[in-house]
Amino acid sequence: SVPKPFRILPSPKHLNHFYIETQLEDEKKYSLEILPNAFASRSGFPIDTFRTAFETHALKHYATFKLTMPLEKFPDGSILELLDEKGEKLLSKTEYQTTDSMATFVFEKMEPNTHKLRILYDTNKDGEWTTGTYLEGQQPERFLYFPESVQIRSNWNLELEWEFKEWNPIQWFDFQ
Repeated sequence: SVPKPFRILPSPKHLNHFYIETQLEDEKKYSLEILPNAFASRSGFPIDTFRTAFETHALKHYATFKLTMPLEKFPDGSILELLDEKGEKLLSKTEYQTTDSMATFVFEKMEPNTHKLRILYDTNKDGEWTTGTYLEGQQPERFLYFPESVQIRSNWNLELEWEFKEWNPIQWFDFQ
């Protein structure tokens, strides 16, 4: 095994999350080992050895997915979330391209799979879902779900438009 140069970068949003930045080659097997004492838990205890193996695919294995929606339906502070079939969050996007009052979200190098989409209307703009407070009369932040599952296939470019028919937040919102 040959070590690869890398950088460890802190997450801009979460104090206890880090990203590993490196250049990986297509269709190769890799292993990652983090030795004891490289990280500590929140309470200060050292983390034990961590080992994992993974492999990369050829670029043609992945897909590109573009979602377009009216800009007015994605107000400031909103978050577009890509979910797996079970509803677990995989990716979040707040950045988009604009043209003619439309917002376009681009997901590149997507693994082929079936996904769901939802918009989180993050009214307090903290970057995550807030449950609300019963005693203060504050409602939970709301979600709007894309009406159907999205099938991502290898070597495809999929473009969809989210059409908001009969826009009525009372009917469309769903609580987590």
